[in-house]
Amino acid sequence: MTPYSERRRIEAELELLFSASPDISDELRSSLARYGCVLASSLMEAAVRELVSSYCKPRASAEVLRYVGSSLRFFRDPNTEKILTILARLDPAVRESVKAKLTDRQKDGVDSISAHRNSISHGRSSGISMAQAKKYYSEARGFMALVRSELLGD
Repeated sequence: MTPYSERRRIEAELELLFSASPDISDELRSSLARYGCVLASSLMEAAVRELVSSYCKPRASAEVLRYVGSSLRFFRDPNTEKILTILARLDPAVRESVKAKLTDRQKDGVDSISAHRNSISHGRSSGISMAQAKKYYSEARGFMALVRSELLGD
């Protein structure tokens, strides 16, 4: 599966999840919120892979692209600092531009997804609600759009 199709598949699943019927039980809604948080983290992983690959494609040889692609398979549990570190390795000016434009709400959304995902994946209580998960997801999408714009010029 290409990174693009992976990102699109996860986005579609998240949109479906967040449009779930409001008349489901609170317990199921809570479980769906946790699942949405984990999916949002996966979406950021896929988006970073896609964006870095798109950035490198016109700039690198096939061998370097293969190395970048294989290295990105190990990129997990994204937060703002990890993403900014990857950007700095590609182009320090892009990192600084993204960091300067990053809002506190976007940073909080991305980092909250990461924190909740870690709690959930280690079997701890996360206490995330569906409304919070939607809000964090929205902010993370805004952050990824910012990264896309600064990295690819879109």
